[in-house]
Amino acid sequence: MELLHPNSYVTNDNNTKPWSKPIMSEPQHVIDITSFSAGLATDSTPPAKPTGFSYSSVAGREGFSLITFSWDRNVESDLASYKLFAGDARDPSSYQEVYSGNKNSTSFEISKTDYKQFYVKAYDTSLNASKASDTLGYDSSGLLPTKQRPDIFRFYDEKTGSHFYTQSAEERDSILSHLPNYKYEGNAFDGKDDFHPLRDRYVEVWRFYNKDTNTHFYTASAEERDQIQKNLPQYVFEGKAYDAYGNNERYDVHPLFRFYNTQTGTHFYTVDESEKINIETTIPQFKYEGIAYYVNYA
Repeated sequence: MELLHPNSYVTNDNNTKPWSKPIMSEPQHVIDITSFSAGLATDSTPPAKPTGFSYSSVAGREGFSLITFSWDRNVESDLASYKLFAGDARDPSSYQEVYSGNKNSTSFEISKTDYKQFYVKAYDTSLNASKASDTLGYDSSGLLPTKQRPDIFRFYDEKTGSHFYTQSAEERDSILSHLPNYKYEGNAFDGKDDFHPLRDRYVEVWRFYNKDTNTHFYTASAEERDQIQKNLPQYVFEGKAYDAYGNNERYDVHPLFRFYNTQTGTHFYTVDESEKINIETTIPQFKYEGIAYYVNYA
């Protein structure tokens, strides 16, 4: 079964039909998750984000690839189903459900002239939806690249009480080997996705080293960068740290919130909205400065 465009598909008997129902490569037992919700206590906890989203590809008919998508099975006891979505990566409104069922894999043919992205979500018996999985992109080369966005690594400096961010795996490994006061906290968020519809609207994130506080500062504002270089000699410019997004127009990227610690003169960044709210509520010395820029969830 081949995907033609976001609005139609071709059946096995070569009839073109509107893309209004899930497309499945074989008969599936699709769970009606609405039937589970009646009479149950309200559950607002969604399933975990599906992990291990990947594919295998073999040659199909001329001009097509036969793609099998698969992902790790969730462990929640109230899991009801999965849904796979596909759409034109340049038009977020085009995304359509192309599979719904309780299996953690599905297959279909895709035209090599198509341009799409795919992601999967998990749903529980209370109709809660998980966050979308990592995205797989498909372009005219017929390839399905895996995650095309770099990890942004975070360290906590026990001496200064501040965080340090880097995209460089080499720099990460050097810090792990030589700076024991830097405690590695893993992949905080992701940088610019090369297959993201907003990939052409990225912004460079620049890094400064503050000699007075022994901490680092990050900004995506060229105006702020230039003002710092002109007026704050204690800030040493270290160049571009990574790429992010300047806005979240029409697509699912997430704000990185920035705080200024009035006691230490350092900055704190978080993509976690609940952490942002907790800081605003409980740590008065952290002054909220707004959204620094936008990033992808890790």
